[in-house]
Amino acid sequence: MTIMATSSGGAQKVLAKAKRRAPAAPKQTKLTPMNPLKCSEEDLDTFRTLITQAETAFNSMKVTDCIAVLSRCLELDPEHPVILVNRSLCYLNNKQLDFALADASKSRQLRPGWWQAYYQQAQIWRSLERHIDALTTLSVGLSVDPTSKTLFQSIVESARKSPLKGAFENRLREITSADITPSAFLICATIGQELLAAGYPDECVTVLESAIEMSSS
Repeated sequence: MTIMATSSGGAQKVLAKAKRRAPAAPKQTKLTPMNPLKCSEEDLDTFRTLITQAETAFNSMKVTDCIAVLSRCLELDPEHPVILVNRSLCYLNNKQLDFALADASKSRQLRPGWWQAYYQQAQIWRSLERHIDALTTLSVGLSVDPTSKTLFQSIVESARKSPLKGAFENRLREITSADITPSAFLICATIGQELLAAGYPDECVTVLESAIEMSSS
């Protein structure tokens, strides 16, 4: 793919157009709804009460209290991917990034087909300024759910924060100047090529494999 030459003013207009097509990923302002999965019948009432308490604590910005309540929920339903993602979000808001990453990773293992586990994990990588890890995580998430607008918006944002920023913006200008709407497949394929060029061969393989998975689904 050859980068087309444009004037600086033209490039600015093309880039602005690209940004309008890929708006910022929404910031999560509430907990993801939690229903019991493997909670015993005798603990259901307690579980539901705790969920209400967790939501109240989160909405009141009492993050530490919310973490404590969600931990009690996990004692009743230990392998609940949604509770893990919610607790990960609280840990992230509380700057406890190691705990946040552990919960997000476990949630992804428990429910590998759920886009939100990938999104949450990527947000932690970004907080750690590990943008390449965020890109690989989001690409795998998109291979699982190519229709997720949140994952798509997030991978574009992550590319713009990563060491690939300049090359990625150039590719995006070329794509949009040809009046092509960027798709999840096209964005991942572009990121994969730039990862290889920048000296990230392993990450390149992960991202390009994700793109291939999207093209064959």
